[in-house]
Amino acid sequence: MILIPLVENCCKHCDFDTNEDAFALITLQVKKNGLSFQTQNTFNIEAPKDKVGGVGLQNIQKRLKMLYGNRQKLKTYEENNTFIVQLNINMQ
Repeated sequence: MILIPLVENCCKHCDFDTNEDAFALITLQVKKNGLSFQTQNTFNIEAPKDKVGGVGLQNIQKRLKMLYGNRQKLKTYEENNTFIVQLNINMQ
């Protein structure tokens, strides 16, 4: 249930409607000791979809902390008009 809002955000904030080179990429790797999840999407820096930022990522971070403590790491950043979310959860 934690991954669903990350996928939704990736699709919602992508600039499919204004960019013919737009893309959304979702990657999930599950291993014995945990999982690695990443989303990447292009976005229009000059015309963001939300005028006011939401609390979705903050809520996800709180849930992760409650469930996995220090065994998780959520990182978000922008690179070349691409928004990237990386989540790693160590299950050991």
